[in-house]
Amino acid sequence: MKYLIVLLLLIAAPCYAEQSFFDQHEVSLNYSFLTKHINESDDVNEQNHIIGLTIDRWSFMTFNNSHYIRSWFLGYRFSTGSIMWENTAFYGKANLYVGALYGYEEYVPDCRGWTVAAGPTIEIGYDRLAIETLIFPFNGGVVVCTIKITM
Repeated sequence: MKYLIVLLLLIAAPCYAEQSFFDQHEVSLNYSFLTKHINESDDVNEQNHIIGLTIDRWSFMTFNNSHYIRSWFLGYRFSTGSIMWENTAFYGKANLYVGALYGYEEYVPDCRGWTVAAGPTIEIGYDRLAIETLIFPFNGGVVVCTIKITM
């Protein structure tokens, strides 16, 4: 709940400023609403509560990983061009997040808790609101859906 309040405050902030940070930069917020592990043989976390902030394609995320450990991601988002549906504000595109991931030291090779990570996503949206879906095929696989709001 506290993360949702922070998210709402960040969305409402531009309403009270004449010239805001959001007018000069591409800013988006993500919050996960669905996590599904393909192979549920272990006791895996299906409620990871991703909170992400992307500023000019630089992404910062925190979440509870599949092993119930707080994790952090710092990286860059590469994106394809948007495919627009004719005469509408609907669009689709693919993204690839590449960066450093902290919080998996017991499960992947790392350097002081940090490891290199990459995650492909598919984004389908309307105007400034989108659903972004991560499909991660390793270790049995996981699908994570987030709602994305672009300021």
